[in-house]
Amino acid sequence: MMSMATWLISGVNIWFGAAVAVVITVFLLEIGFMIIGKSGMGVFDTMPDQRTYPYSAPCRLPSYVTHVIKWVGLDAMPNMQWLSLFLTLFAIAGYSVSLLVTKLLPAIHTSSFILPLATTLAVIGCSLCGQSLTTLLHGSHSRFSKAYCGCAAQITVGEARVGNPAEGRFTDGEHQTRYILIEPENAQCAFSPGDTVILVRPSPPYWLAKRYDHRAV
Repeated sequence: MMSMATWLISGVNIWFGAAVAVVITVFLLEIGFMIIGKSGMGVFDTMPDQRTYPYSAPCRLPSYVTHVIKWVGLDAMPNMQWLSLFLTLFAIAGYSVSLLVTKLLPAIHTSSFILPLATTLAVIGCSLCGQSLTTLLHGSHSRFSKAYCGCAAQITVGEARVGNPAEGRFTDGEHQTRYILIEPENAQCAFSPGDTVILVRPSPPYWLAKRYDHRAV
């Protein structure tokens, strides 16, 4: 009979072991960033924008894409945080399903059955607990508090247009970095990664913002 350690990384379970390893690595990196007073959530902020359109006309995401993004919880937390949550739930669901199938129905203990089921359960889990986890991590202060109106934020990932918000970050009064979705209040504006904007007003699940005018300072 194989040992527990061997079972955790054997066969299809190697995928779940890899997911655990990635989450642990991200966790350790985040601790390192916190020690030096930064946040690892912005580790991919300088990645090339894969959502930039090759034309300047305003563009909206298809409604079904927006619904999917909201349903899986991607609008409730930064991309890196969502990925860590997904991988954690993927590993938990995968190991649980693998153990149950091994005990009850060993004939269907195949990757073609277990991996899709674990992925589906992980996505459902992200949808159900994503918002609760965000509230837990960021405390009782709402991301949409009007106290943040007038704060300067920076676009980190994605090109923001009306109907197509992008991820951004700002530092609150307690020097905590917060990640939010930002959309321009003016349909003629578009924000690119690296742009500095001013938060105008909350419009959950995102913030409306205007371009920062350094000449007015």
